[in-house]
Amino acid sequence: MTEFHPSLFRRKCKAEGPAEIDMATKPAPIPQNTLYEEPLVSQHRVKKRYVTVYGFTPANMETVLDMIRSCGDILEIEYGKNWVNVLFGGEDGIKKCLRMNTSIVGDEMIGVFRQGGGVVEDKDIFVRHKGIFTSMMEYFFGD
Repeated sequence: MTEFHPSLFRRKCKAEGPAEIDMATKPAPIPQNTLYEEPLVSQHRVKKRYVTVYGFTPANMETVLDMIRSCGDILEIEYGKNWVNVLFGGEDGIKKCLRMNTSIVGDEMIGVFRQGGGVVEDKDIFVRHKGIFTSMMEYFFGD
């Protein structure tokens, strides 16, 4: 269809032009809550402060460790063949170190991730148990 035929759909043809905006009207209020019950921020804070850096050769380890040390206070380092676990003193050091993910150090791409990130502890899981009234109704009337 190349053209719009208003008579075909019983519509009146509107003149094309800039739409008029009434500046005297108030702007629409922005709602402070959402329709979703889940908040936008995570409910479960990650308690572990370990960050794992991996994907480098032993020859490049000192360069990677210098970059890690520049991120923040390091309390402990655990060494592996091509990885290190780093325990940071604060959250800022962890965030700086996580930004190094997929960065290239000495012609090698390193990976960085936080241990236990996104893992919910068993005690934080809310289990809804059936009440007495619901159990009685299911007993007498079935599911």
